[in-house]
Parts: sequence; C-alpha cells; structure tokens
Amino acid sequence: MATNEYLLSSLIDMDRYIRQMAAASEAGEIADAVSSYLGDWSNERIRNLQKVDGGWGPFDEQQRVEPLRGLADVPGSPIRSSGNARR
Repeated sequence: MATNEYLLSSLIDMDRYIRQMAAASEAGEIADAVSSYLGDWSNERIRNLQKVDGGWGPFDEQQRVEPLRGLADVPGSPIRSSGNARR
C-alpha cells in the first residue's frame, strides 16, 4: 500500500509542477517553478545527477538548490556566457 500512496503522491506533485510551469510567462516565474521542482528532489537523486552532469545542475555541495533568479543564473545561458549577467 505504501508504494501506491507514494506513486499517487508523486503524480499529484508532478501535476502541480507541470501546472506551475504552464502558468509561468516570465523568466522569474519559470525559475521559481524549476526551483520548486528541483527543491523536492531527494539527496540520492541529486547525488546521482551530480555524478554525470559535469556540474551543470543547480545544486551546491550540500545538495541544496542554488537560487535561480533568471536566465543569467543558468549555466551555459547566452546571457551568462557573454558576461552580460545583471544582478
């Protein structure tokens, strides 16, 4: 039964994240939606990502989501790469 409860909870959470992303229309809203989604990842899932992502995932050494305020905070973004990041 616990497995079914976990699956249902996961599906409800995923639905919430999808709705939040679909409603986002500005970079800050998209960054908030992504941060919310990633903030609920387990430490194990983050560690597994960090093994293969080459440091691109927005997590610090303690597996916490680094703040994303917009495109300039995303590794590899054109704004960040060109040095035009605004804070």
